[in-house]
Amino acid sequence: MSQFGRDPKGYYNMLGVSDDADANAIKSAYRTKAKRLHPDINPSPIAAKQFQRLTEAYEVLSDADKRAKYGHGKPAARPKAQPKTDKKPTADAKPAHKTQHSTGNKPPPRESTKQTAQPKSKAQNTTKSETGLKPDVCQCGKVTAQPRYVVFDMVAGMGRSVKHKEVAGIFCRTCADRAALKASFITWLTGWWAFPSGPKETVKALWNNIRGGRKPADRNTRLLVRQAKAFQDRGDLTLARGTAEQALVYARTPELRRAVDTLLLSLSAHSPKHLRTRWDKPGWAPVAQLAPVIALVVWASLSVTMSTPVTLTEWVMSVVKRESPAQPGTIMQVRTDALNVRTGPSQDYQVLMILVKDVEVTVVEVSPGGTWVRVEAPDGTEGFVPLSAVETMAHPE
Repeated sequence: MSQFGRDPKGYYNMLGVSDDADANAIKSAYRTKAKRLHPDINPSPIAAKQFQRLTEAYEVLSDADKRAKYGHGKPAARPKAQPKTDKKPTADAKPAHKTQHSTGNKPPPRESTKQTAQPKSKAQNTTKSETGLKPDVCQCGKVTAQPRYVVFDMVAGMGRSVKHKEVAGIFCRTCADRAALKASFITWLTGWWAFPSGPKETVKALWNNIRGGRKPADRNTRLLVRQAKAFQDRGDLTLARGTAEQALVYARTPELRRAVDTLLLSLSAHSPKHLRTRWDKPGWAPVAQLAPVIALVVWASLSVTMSTPVTLTEWVMSVVKRESPAQPGTIMQVRTDALNVRTGPSQDYQVLMILVKDVEVTVVEVSPGGTWVRVEAPDGTEGFVPLSAVETMAHPE
C-alpha cells in the first residue's frame, strides 16, 4: 500500500491497490468493490457515503491528469521510461568496455548498474513490508480492542493553595476503574484542606472521576484508528473493523471523520466483530468512589435512630394512628350522595346496600391497609366502605 504522503486522501487505500498500479488494476479493483459497496447491497449505515468516496477515488485515479495532480503523478508509462535511459549509457560504454577488457580489468559499468539497481528494489520492498503498526497497549501491558485515552483529576489542598494533577494515559476498562478509584481516594483525603476553593475543586475532581474521566475526542479517534490499522496489518480484519467502528463515536471534525470513513471503506469487505462495549455501563468504580458519602449517610441515620427514645417503626405507627380518624366505635357521616356498602374491603366485592349523604354510621373495624372501614348502618347492616367516603361528625359545643 502507498504511504500517506503519496496518498493524501486515501484513494489508493480505498481501492486496495498500490500507488504504482496500472489503469487495468484500478478499474478491476473499482468494479469488485462497487459490487459490494452499492447501497442496495451494503447494509452499513454509511453505505451511501462509502460508495460515493469509492466513486470519487476511481474518478481521480482513472484519469491520468487528475492522478498526476493528486500526489503520485506517475501513470504506468512513466516508470517504463527509466530502463531506456539506463540502457543508453551501457551502449555508449561498449568501446570503453572493450578497451578495459583488453587490459584484463572487469567491466565496471555493468557491475555498477547492478549494484545501484539492487538497493532500490530492496528499499521498495522494505517500505511495503515494514509499514505494519504495533497495537497500543494499556497501562498493564495488555493489548485491547477497546483502548481509551482517559484523563482523571487528583486534587490536594493545603492552606490557601490547591494543587491539581492529571492522571492520564491509555487504559483498558479495568485499569481505568482502578486509576479512577485511586485518584478519587487521594482527592477524598487531601482535597478539602484548602480554603476557600478546596471543597469546590474537590467536588469537581470527584465528579469527573465518578463519571469515568475525560475522553478527548480527537485523541481517542486517532488512538482507535491506529489500533484498527494495527489489527489490519496483522491480518485480524474483523477485529480491525469492529475497532474502527468505535472511532465513529469520537470523530467530531471532518478530517477525523474522513479518516475513519476511509479506514472503514478499506475494511468493508469483512464483516465486523461485534464487540461488547465495556465503556457504556458505569461498572463498580462509581459506587466505590461514593463509598465515603454512603458511609456518612448510614452513620447519620444510625445516630438519629439510636438517639430517639422510640424506634423508627414505632414512630411511624404512632403518626399513622394519631392521624387516622377512624377508630372502632367512632360515629361518622357519609360524605357522598350515594355510598355503596360492600361485603369486603374492595370494589370487587358485592354491594349490600346504598347509603345517602349525611347518614350516620358507626365504625366497627379498620382494614389492615387503613383505607377501608367496616361500619354498622342505622338498620344494623354491617359492611365495608372507603374511609375517604365518610367523615367524623363534629362534636357539639
